[in-house]
Amino acid sequence: MHAIELENVGKEFLLEREREVTLKERFVNLSKKREKERIAALKNINLSVEMGECFGVLGKNGSGKTTLLRVIAGILKPNNGLVKVHGKIVPILTLGLGFKNELTAKENLYIYSSIMGLNKNEINNIYQKIVDFSELEKVMDVKLRDFSNGMIMRLSFSIAFHIDADIILIDETLTAGDAAFQIKCLERIEQLKEEGKTILIVLHSIDDIRRFCDRALILENGEILCSGNVTEVCDKYDEIVKSDKLKRYNDFVTKETGIVFNAFCEEHFVLKTGKACTMELKMDQNLESAELFFVGNRCFSIFSKNINDNKKKFQTDSFPIPEDEYEIWVKHGNKILSERPFKVFVKYETKDVGNIVYMLPTSSAPFHDLTVVLGENVETEAEMFEKGKTIFVFKNIEKTNEYGKACLFNENKVLIVGEKESVLFELIKRVWENLATKHFYEILSHYKLGKILMEIS
Repeated sequence: MHAIELENVGKEFLLEREREVTLKERFVNLSKKREKERIAALKNINLSVEMGECFGVLGKNGSGKTTLLRVIAGILKPNNGLVKVHGKIVPILTLGLGFKNELTAKENLYIYSSIMGLNKNEINNIYQKIVDFSELEKVMDVKLRDFSNGMIMRLSFSIAFHIDADIILIDETLTAGDAAFQIKCLERIEQLKEEGKTILIVLHSIDDIRRFCDRALILENGEILCSGNVTEVCDKYDEIVKSDKLKRYNDFVTKETGIVFNAFCEEHFVLKTGKACTMELKMDQNLESAELFFVGNRCFSIFSKNINDNKKKFQTDSFPIPEDEYEIWVKHGNKILSERPFKVFVKYETKDVGNIVYMLPTSSAPFHDLTVVLGENVETEAEMFEKGKTIFVFKNIEKTNEYGKACLFNENKVLIVGEKESVLFELIKRVWENLATKHFYEILSHYKLGKILMEIS
């Protein structure tokens, strides 16, 4: 059975806006009505919470979390839609909601408890439990105006936690208390959950939402962005938080360097292994020679020939990089253009099955020098790169047991295709030949006879 049901619930607020005017204009327009703007705090909210369920609400500041709880509590009436609550409800929403500053803590305790439906005898029975939990015994005869926010929060929580109710609404006011009292409150929430109480809770801590809640939702601009299994919802919110943090940092790098970098997956700058993503680069220098160099638990470069609208685009249907936070340096040839890197976070989603490309550390572009490709469709990699495919190129060959086939390129031509071991042997052979030839010519260049032979050759 549902403890809370919301059907197409919407809530709007009227805000008055004033433009800067002179004293004369203010006097002339005294009789005119001020401009009012409708702000939709909640839009088409559909939600059901089962009896005995702990349900979490996540969202950035201003997303509508507190408004949602106030509508459920009956403090605010929705502009449209239907709200059904089955059972006695206790809201813990705002510090000292219903308290009077000119009354003592003890007097406020009795008044607030009576508002919650308790008679004097019932309040007397739980009075000492409330005081002990709040740890405010020495100041119960002090007026509330002399209390700190943390002390008011202690009193609010202590009263609400000891009123026998079916449904408890908890806003993010837990953050106003000290660490020790927060732990005590969280332990009390766990106890209430074990007692079978229905709890709707807003917390900043994703870990605490994971710990207590069975299901959760994310609010964004008054709408439900996603709802369901608590693990999946918290993972999504974690991506949103990381995305916001990375966006602020990367915007700062753009202001400092003049280089514009964007990365798109489901969330900005949060990419997923095995999933499609797009990265864009815009700068004053020649984009044709630009590459992105990633530094993390693996180091690699990304190359692309796809240039549109004065932007270089790096696109892939399957991002082949393991989970980590990566620094991204913009390179032009062998020169790094920025003094500070951009950053992205790569999250493991599914295993990538695409080709892997390696080239020598001395090479400046894929396939121009010795380049080896491991995977299935390896022979066409250079051709596909020329047509605009983004290439992820690694500098060091690691363990590659999952790849049996390989192809070796030089100057965009296929040198050998076959089993990985034979191709890698050919790569090593040619590297040593190149090194030996280079060393030989360096020796010749130091002698007169050698210079003559070099001219003849």
